[in-house]
Amino acid sequence: MKPLYITETPNTFRLSFEYNPKLVEIIKRVPSGPRWDAQEKEWIVKKESICYPPGRDARWYVEAFAQWAVAQHYCTNVSRRSESHDVVYEIPPMKDFAGEHYILPPYTPYQYQLEGVRYALDHQRCIFGDQPGLGKRQPYSALIATPQGWRKMGELKIGDSLFGKNGAVYHIDGIYEHGVQDVYRITFNDGVSTTAGDEHLWSVRDVNMRRRGQGWKTMTTAEILEKGLVWGNSPSRMKSGRKPVLRWEIPMCDPVQYPHSDVYLHPYIMGALIGDGNLCNGRVILSNPDFDSEIRHRVKELMPEQLCMNEERFAVCPRFPIVNADSRHMNRALEYISSLGMDVKSVDKRIPKVYLQGDVGQRIELLRGLMDTDGHISPGGKISYSSMSAGLAEDVAELVRSLGGQARVRFYDRSDKGKGVELRVFITLGINPFFTPRKAERYNPRRGNYCSRYIEKIELVGKEVSRCIHVTAPDHLYLTDNFIVTHNTLQAICSVVKAHKEAAVYGDSFPVLVICPAALKVNWMREFKKFAGINAVILDDRNRDCWHRFYELKRPDGEPHTPVFIVNYESLKKFFVSRVKDSSRMTLRSVEFDKRVGLFKSVIIDESHKCKSGKTQQSKFVEGICRGKRWIFALTGTPVVNNNTDLIQQLKILGRLDDFGGYKYFVSRYCDGPKLSSNLRELNYRLWMCCFFRREKSKVLTQLPDKMRQYIVCDITNRKEYEDAENNVIDYLRKYKQADDERIARAARGEIMVRMNLLKQIAARGKIKAVSEFVHDVIDGGEKLIMFAYLKEVVEALKKEFPDAVTVTGSDDIKAKQNAVDRFQNDPACKLIILNYKSGGTGLTLTAASRVGFIEFPWTYSDCEQAEDRAHRNGQKNAVNCYYFIGDKTIDRYMYSVIQTKKNIANGVTGTTTQIDEDVVNITMNLFRDRL
Repeated sequence: MKPLYITETPNTFRLSFEYNPKLVEIIKRVPSGPRWDAQEKEWIVKKESICYPPGRDARWYVEAFAQWAVAQHYCTNVSRRSESHDVVYEIPPMKDFAGEHYILPPYTPYQYQLEGVRYALDHQRCIFGDQPGLGKRQPYSALIATPQGWRKMGELKIGDSLFGKNGAVYHIDGIYEHGVQDVYRITFNDGVSTTAGDEHLWSVRDVNMRRRGQGWKTMTTAEILEKGLVWGNSPSRMKSGRKPVLRWEIPMCDPVQYPHSDVYLHPYIMGALIGDGNLCNGRVILSNPDFDSEIRHRVKELMPEQLCMNEERFAVCPRFPIVNADSRHMNRALEYISSLGMDVKSVDKRIPKVYLQGDVGQRIELLRGLMDTDGHISPGGKISYSSMSAGLAEDVAELVRSLGGQARVRFYDRSDKGKGVELRVFITLGINPFFTPRKAERYNPRRGNYCSRYIEKIELVGKEVSRCIHVTAPDHLYLTDNFIVTHNTLQAICSVVKAHKEAAVYGDSFPVLVICPAALKVNWMREFKKFAGINAVILDDRNRDCWHRFYELKRPDGEPHTPVFIVNYESLKKFFVSRVKDSSRMTLRSVEFDKRVGLFKSVIIDESHKCKSGKTQQSKFVEGICRGKRWIFALTGTPVVNNNTDLIQQLKILGRLDDFGGYKYFVSRYCDGPKLSSNLRELNYRLWMCCFFRREKSKVLTQLPDKMRQYIVCDITNRKEYEDAENNVIDYLRKYKQADDERIARAARGEIMVRMNLLKQIAARGKIKAVSEFVHDVIDGGEKLIMFAYLKEVVEALKKEFPDAVTVTGSDDIKAKQNAVDRFQNDPACKLIILNYKSGGTGLTLTAASRVGFIEFPWTYSDCEQAEDRAHRNGQKNAVNCYYFIGDKTIDRYMYSVIQTKKNIANGVTGTTTQIDEDVVNITMNLFRDRL
């Protein structure tokens, strides 16, 4: 049992407590309903909704409730806090990068990476927290606006065309399946609605952003719900009974650009006939009063040459039959009207699809024909259209929305006046919908946000098969139902290199110390060379006493020969700590550091969440090494693993904890409550402003390729065993080289294949330790991972290290395999699946993960691709990262190069086993040619 926490803000009380159904039931009884804040894990109760006795106030009511909860033993005690939750913390946009980035061609950083470099250079000691991905989730039944008309989301395919926010035609270049998901109905202030998932992206702004000209920002459905749909109600608005002010505006679309329609009657004529035409008695007649004679004059001007207009004055309203200009044919106008199914009574009239989906000019003319006849505009400028046909009213509404306007349909029962049901479409549009001067002159929109759409309601309506689509529009927005608009390593290297190259501006950053997991040491060395052409050295026993000399050596251009030094966490004490004084409780003061630590001007800390605990020696060593450094870059996708206390040691390492008020203030302000996490919005804002950036998945995936490969070179733990086996292979190759008889040579090739596979197996066993460390980093960071291997003993070793993992191997039956896949796909707690190639390399869908690791890999490129594509397939919403673990100074590295550059080797097309053997033997002979 834990305390009940009460936080009072200017407008609300926020209650946080250990879950108890009785307390929840009582809180829900508060009139107008409390709101659950999923991010803060608190119940929010508005003060205005609390009913209290005369002479008391809302605070008295909450205090009484709290004391009752203690008396009932629902909580231990009451803890009171004060907080300004009503403050809106707007994260500023990332600044643009300027100048040269110094990354070597052909590599070019993505735009989001360059913005991260700019942030790092501006803030100097900070956390890189990016994690890429995307989400625009809508159910299969959602309608999407396309040049071919409305199509269901579930019918769309890659390459299909659709409309963007600007009305132009774009195409789908990515589809990502999500399976059955929660579906929400989003309703807007003009009555239109659509359905979407909680990860669906919306382009939105609030009134402050509009007034300041700050443009639009992207938010998910869940984020919009969390922040609330309305602004807080002012006392005056409450007193007057007015509704709360809606908060989130979405952009209106520009007129959608349907192609030009080939029609016989001009769209204005068709609009006028739908409005005031008699079409069902074997004739085509327009009724037009004299005070609107401009209508019939315009119809006459736009009429085809084969038609003419007569005049009949015997009716109350003048009538104008449209007939052939000659008498040798049937009435062409009537034939055309009949072919469109328009020869019906008023109550059944509709707008033909060929007109409803004409080009912009045609649709404007159609609307003006409709509005000149049955449209209305009040002296105050309110516009509406009246009809007896429900279908026609909906068609007019769709027509208006396709032109970037709003239309709300209302029903009016006029039966008491003998008129039946009338439908009225209320219209807001940035285009004058009238031609006739009597109405057109009244059109005068004055407000800047005259035609605007706000989110009014979001409701959970059920579950449905859903998917995301990615479109080629520059803003990646598209139009859904009712034309509603929807929407690290390289960075660290680039940052330190630019600071060094422009030291006069930023202050020199060389030499650099990289602290990383052991499995990534070779990878960091390789990438500094690849991206920046800079030498790096890994600290080991061979250079333990002389590593600093590498920096003192100069190249001909005066630059240091090796300005980058790389060390793993476990080796920090060996290289940088002289001694630890005897102490019952180790502190930073009890550690004596090697004086050479002062040589470094910058430190990069990869996977910095490994330092989240201030109690470990490892974290203390990192803190001491970083003390006084100008440049400190911490890289992690999960800076907070458990709660906000995880940030304390990382901020101390950066020298930033005092920027947050010091240890005691940070704990009291941001580590309060049962979850040890409080004031999250404020903390997030202060982190962004001080020393942290993180781009949401939706912001960066559009800049990334859909699949990225990376090989990670790691030391093997069984070096002696591997070298003995390699020498054995070389001895056998010498014998093969001397074989003259083809039969003997063919047998020798088979033996070489066996021995080469043995080399691969020994290397695989030697990589288990390094691979396990990598796996821990990924799953501890909350992500899922797919691992491929050949050897049964490798799979078993990983399973022993990760007992919660599921496996798919040859010893599993079909049911066991499917259970493993289902659990990995659907259980958030299942982070790792281990497969061998034969059982799991084809056929399976494992899109719950976007990371795929290879401890061993096959001889052929096609087998690699098949395995990669367990994650890289329909349903995958993230860029897929493929990691190949290469045993240092083993056959792995050569073979990986071969299968990536010679993809045709043993690809099964040429086919025979003999051919495969010959290719592999030739490769092997080439690999060891210097030792034969």
